Amino acid sequence: MRRFALIFTLWPCFLTAQEFRTLTGDEILSALSGQKLDYGNGVWQTFDKAMLTQYFAGGHSTGR
Repeated sequence: MRRFALIFTLWPCFLTAQEFRTLTGDEILSALSGQKLDYGNGVWQTFDKAMLTQYFAGGHSTGR
């Protein structure tokens, strides 16, 4: 019975892990373009279509 409980407990983890896949550069750019990531404590990062990113953690930083 314990084995079945363990299998049912771990089963969702296996299903979720199968959904991960490697993205191409274009897929990453498409997913992040126009998005703002909020890391908490006033720290955030934005991304635009020209592959420019702005990062703020007490001061601005820009990169590509």
